[in-house]
Amino acid sequence: MTLVDLTNQEVLKDLTTIEFVGGFIDLQNDYMCTDIDYRPETKSLVFTFKACVAGNEKKLLSLVFENATVSTLKGGGFGN
Repeated sequence: MTLVDLTNQEVLKDLTTIEFVGGFIDLQNDYMCTDIDYRPETKSLVFTFKACVAGNEKKLLSLVFENATVSTLKGGGFGN
């Protein structure tokens, strides 16, 4: 598993394209968000993505926000 530290990303920078040493991840075009989970015990907000491009060797990807506080969360569901 590859971890990419986004702690020092620019404020309001597009998080759908993530560049790191050795490549980039295009969340908008290559992945579909399948789950959003808030874990109060660790204060983590986790977005889980599934690859939607044929041949993509990275099947699942998680975008994790640590030390997150969620004040309101509304259900909506995901389109499949």
